[in-house]
Amino acid sequence: IIIIFILFAISMVVLSKYGEKVSSGVRGSIYGEGQWTKAQKKAAFSLLNLINTGEKAYYEEFENALLVNEGDKIARITLLSENPDIDLARRGLLQGNNHPEDIDSMIWVLRNFKDFDHIRKAIGIWTEGDLKIDQLRDLASDVYSSIETGELSETSKEEFRNRLIDLDRELTILETEFSNAMSDAARWAEHRVFWLTITISLVLIFSIAFLSITFLQAVKDSNNRLKKSEKKFRNVLENSRDMIYQLNLKTGRYDYVSSSVQELLGYSAEEVAGEKLEFLLNQVHHEDIKSVTEKIDRVKSADQPDVALEDTEFRIKRSDGKYIWVNNIRAAVRNEKGEIEAIVGNVRDITVQKKYLEQIRKSLREKSVLLSEIHHRVKNNLGIISSIIEIQKAEMDSTVSEKFDELQGRIKSIGLVHEKLYKTETFSEVDLSIYLRELTDIISEGFKMKGREISLNYDMEKVKVDNIRAVPIGLICNELINNAFKHAFSGKEGGKLSLSLKQKSGEVELSVSDNAGKLPDNFSLDQHESLGMTLIRVLTMQLEGEVSYEQKKGVETTFNVRFARERNQESGQTDS
Repeated sequence: IIIIFILFAISMVVLSKYGEKVSSGVRGSIYGEGQWTKAQKKAAFSLLNLINTGEKAYYEEFENALLVNEGDKIARITLLSENPDIDLARRGLLQGNNHPEDIDSMIWVLRNFKDFDHIRKAIGIWTEGDLKIDQLRDLASDVYSSIETGELSETSKEEFRNRLIDLDRELTILETEFSNAMSDAARWAEHRVFWLTITISLVLIFSIAFLSITFLQAVKDSNNRLKKSEKKFRNVLENSRDMIYQLNLKTGRYDYVSSSVQELLGYSAEEVAGEKLEFLLNQVHHEDIKSVTEKIDRVKSADQPDVALEDTEFRIKRSDGKYIWVNNIRAAVRNEKGEIEAIVGNVRDITVQKKYLEQIRKSLREKSVLLSEIHHRVKNNLGIISSIIEIQKAEMDSTVSEKFDELQGRIKSIGLVHEKLYKTETFSEVDLSIYLRELTDIISEGFKMKGREISLNYDMEKVKVDNIRAVPIGLICNELINNAFKHAFSGKEGGKLSLSLKQKSGEVELSVSDNAGKLPDNFSLDQHESLGMTLIRVLTMQLEGEVSYEQKKGVETTFNVRFARERNQESGQTDS
């Protein structure tokens, strides 16, 4: 309703403003027509004197008088053009002796209402009047030429006077028609403003009536919905198995306690509602009372309502003396000043959940011990296998023994994974930065015993993968490092080996570089048939990754292995 009144007021102001502007423009035009007529009559009188006396001074008076008409003509022509020059129009109307206060309104009316019937008719009359003024100028020019040539006779004077009389009569008719047209325009504008005012007033009255009825109906519907909602809400509160309450911090008493407190604690809602906060605090288990009171104080002093939205789990004694576990979710109720007035909460019995949770934790501890023991035993068994191989090597020649060395290295890389797993808390993830560094150190130590001093350079980001991916990654790294030691640094006592491990957008890149650059000229990843390169290709495929290499001959060789950090669950990758 207020908006309607505001719109009505704005409409009235706008109508009043534009009505006044139209009135000012029309009034100015009528006044300007009077000045135009006065100038035209003065010019006609000067021309008549010029005809009768032949004195040239009257010609100058004639021209000066028509400056008024010329100014109005300039204004009309520019305002009716496609790109009107408003300043030129304003100067023309001032030259036409129009009232300065009405000029802007005259320009506005002419520009905005030129296509309306009365204004269009007035413009047509104005245009025709300017043409008659041009004819009057032509007549004055003919008279002046006759005087200059000495041909001004009584006969020609009579002819000139007749032409002047005819033009003056025609101009008088046009001036009267222009005044009538502008008067009609003024009446038309007043008529439109009047009916617009009536229309807006009626719209306002009907709108207020409609909105009032709608508002009253909305209030009625809102009250009905509120009653239904309140009934539904109360049904929810009364039938909920959780205890719902509101604690008034000023009085220290419960403003509301749902009836489910009877089932939860064995007390009636009336008993609890009549007591203070201490009544229930006295029932809290002595081991939990400190944390409960601290959280109540935190709710009272919380600057932000969200701080209060925290779960509190504690034990509380029922009326029959038994303790139960409950979960209490609380929030602060604040007034307009931001001060806390009350605490609302929801208390739920979680005794059964606590029992099940403890059973799950116990089972988890047992399984953790079992899983740790399994990883430990797998690692030990792999160590036994490696030891048996070591014994067997004593009976083999050096060529076969070297192959078994490679096999032992692969077994150690797998065993190291299980060692890392049983030493972690999760038993499911391996930190590659630690695992690959230790694996490299073990391989390096083996080659040091053979008299090679290879410096190791690590640039490793912390990347964790599951145990299923850790084994193939370790085997790939084992093969790349062993290949570098055996082939890149063969015949050398020293060198430099670099390991890089980077992670970006879920993708991991492992790079192994040596400073020897000794790959054969015909080397190809896809066609190289050695066991080591075959393992690298197969294990990379198992990781759903890709392997590539770069070589600067005699300077550096780098192998890059890229793979996703996590397994693609849809790919069907298994523990194998």
